[in-house]
Amino acid sequence: MKKCSKCGVEKQATNEFFLKQKAGKHGLRAHCKSCEALYYQENKERIAEHRKQHHQDNKERIAERKKNYHQENKEFFVEYRKQYRKNNKEHIKEQKKQHYQKNKEYIIERTKQYSKKNKEYISERGEQYRQNNKEYISEYTKQYYQNNKEYIAEHLKQYYQNNKEHIAERYKQYCQENPEKIAIKSQRRRAKKKELDSTLTFEQWEKIKKDFNNKCAYCGKEKKLEQEHFLPISKGGEYTHNNIIPACRNCNSGKGNKMFHEWYPKYKHYSKKREKQLLQYLGYNNNIQQLSIF
Repeated sequence: MKKCSKCGVEKQATNEFFLKQKAGKHGLRAHCKSCEALYYQENKERIAEHRKQHHQDNKERIAERKKNYHQENKEFFVEYRKQYRKNNKEHIKEQKKQHYQKNKEYIIERTKQYSKKNKEYISERGEQYRQNNKEYISEYTKQYYQNNKEYIAEHLKQYYQNNKEHIAERYKQYCQENPEKIAIKSQRRRAKKKELDSTLTFEQWEKIKKDFNNKCAYCGKEKKLEQEHFLPISKGGEYTHNNIIPACRNCNSGKGNKMFHEWYPKYKHYSKKREKQLLQYLGYNNNIQQLSIF
C-alpha cells in the first residue's frame, strides 16, 4: 500500500492509483491520480503557460530529444501509424477534407511554391515511380476510366471551356519545344488515313538519327533532319522504323514521291557508299526489303 501525501488516503501502490516516477518510492509519484487531476483543474492556465515557456526556452533540446526518440523507436512508430490509418480511414479522410476547405488558398500557394523550387526532384521521383509501377498504373488508369467515363468527359469539356486560351497557349509552347514529337503525331495521322501501319515512336526516331550519326542519309550533311519515307506514302510506304530515315529538307523535298532506285543515282549528292549503307541498314536486297531493323 502507498499513502498519498496530499489527501492522506492509502491506496494500492500500482499504476491504477499513482502515476509513474523513476525517483519516487516504488517508482510512483507521491500524489495519487485523483489529487493530480484536481491540481491540474485548479491550475490549468498556469500549467499551460509554464509548459509553453519551458518549450520556448528549451526548443532545440526538446526537438533533439524527440528526434532521437523517434530514431530509436522507428519501427514502432511505422507500425503504429499504419495501424492507425487502417482503423481510422473515414475519420482521416474527413479530417483532410475539412483541413483543405479551411486552408485552400494557403495549400494551393504552398504547393505551387514547393513545385517551383523542387521541379527536377519531383520530375525524377515521378519518373522513377512510373518506371517501377508501370503495370499497376496502366491497370488502375484503365479501370478508373471505365468506371468514370461520363464524369471524365464532362470534366474535360468543362475544363476546356473555362481554359481555352490557356490550353491554346500551352499547346503552342509545347509544339515549339517538341517539333519532332508533333511531326510524329502528324505523320501517324497521314498513315492512318491511308490505312497504313503507323508504329514509329519518338525513341525509335532518336535511334535512327543516332545510327546515321545525325546526318542526312542522302547527302551526308549535318543539317536539321526530317523524317523521310524511304518508300513514299503514295506508294504504300508505312510510317514504321523500317521505312523512315533522316534527311535534310532539301533532300526530302527533292525526292518527293519518287522511288529511291529511280531518283538517287541521278541525284547531285549521289554516293555509292551511302547508297550501299542505306540499303543495308533497311535490309534491302534486289530492291526488296528482307528484314526488320529492330
